[in-house]
Amino acid sequence: MKTRITSFWLLVFFLFFAFLARSQNSQVEFAYGVRGYSENQLFSNPQGIFYDRWNKEVYICDSGNHQVAVFDSNGFPLYRFNHWLKINRKEEKILGEPRNLVVNKAGNIFLIDNLAGFIDILEQRGNSVDKLSLQEIPEFENVRIRPEFLAIDTMDNLYVATSGALISS
Repeated sequence: MKTRITSFWLLVFFLFFAFLARSQNSQVEFAYGVRGYSENQLFSNPQGIFYDRWNKEVYICDSGNHQVAVFDSNGFPLYRFNHWLKINRKEEKILGEPRNLVVNKAGNIFLIDNLAGFIDILEQRGNSVDKLSLQEIPEFENVRIRPEFLAIDTMDNLYVATSGALISS
């Protein structure tokens, strides 16, 4: 899997979107709303939302429930999965707090978790298949950065907003 990554400092990312929001003069229409995955499980601290235009699915990062909930484009719940993080080499796992995600054309999910400093790469139903640590990229070897937000374009280029600082030598 070849993925091109573009990194932005967080401040630039927010300024860009603030400008876009001011330049739009279109009318807004309410389509539907959901309060949770079901009546028995309401959202608890949702932090991210992504619309997968290829499969017409809406993904919601429900951090308080340690899961990602997936809906069809009409708001019907399709499935949900817990996000697990490995906490040591013994393969022990804890429930994560998913914050932000995007999905590429192939259905791979790129997810950022509040409890992790890497991008978790998941298959379509939430099983981890790989991890992407930004510190492993040669251009970032002298920078301690953490992924904060993700975006993806129609060419499957992954954009990563980061926070961090230079590592003093």
